[in-house]
Amino acid sequence: MQSTLVRCPLCGQVDAVQKVSAIIAGNQLYQLYTKDGIKSLSNESLTHAMPASPYQTTLSERLAFPEHRYGCSTLLLITFGAILAPGTSIVAWFTYNAAASNPSPSNQMAMFMNVILALLCIGIALVCSLLRSRQKSVDKPRRERAMAIWNTLYYCHRNDIVFVADNPLQRTDSKTMRVLINY
Repeated sequence: MQSTLVRCPLCGQVDAVQKVSAIIAGNQLYQLYTKDGIKSLSNESLTHAMPASPYQTTLSERLAFPEHRYGCSTLLLITFGAILAPGTSIVAWFTYNAAASNPSPSNQMAMFMNVILALLCIGIALVCSLLRSRQKSVDKPRRERAMAIWNTLYYCHRNDIVFVADNPLQRTDSKTMRVLINY
């Protein structure tokens, strides 16, 4: 009779194999129950864990699905959209009030420059936002393929390897899991 349990491709055992997504969902240490008592196989502790933290163990952090960070476009969007555009708009408002009360050429030029600078910051923030959304939409099919593979991965606590259950030749250690999902 064939067993439906997933076996580790290295040791051939089933007692220390767990689905990667279950490790992330559980956020707990793996313990092997033997006749000699409970034995932790992951060699981890919860000393650094916070109750509100989404990742409680270093293992669950290593095995979590790697999210892409859109660093440069996000940084530019925050800089221009959240900091410079409102700041220059406020300064433009003050220079408008100064130009309205004293319509000298220098006040009008300062108001004009501040309005242009505020519009430029808003324009740059809009372009950054569009680039970021385009970047995410281009990356979406690749991310979905990687997520489908990630959902089929298993982890052996005894050997510290991640593997695909259908193809035991596709395996790697937990630190280089990204190689398996190609993301």
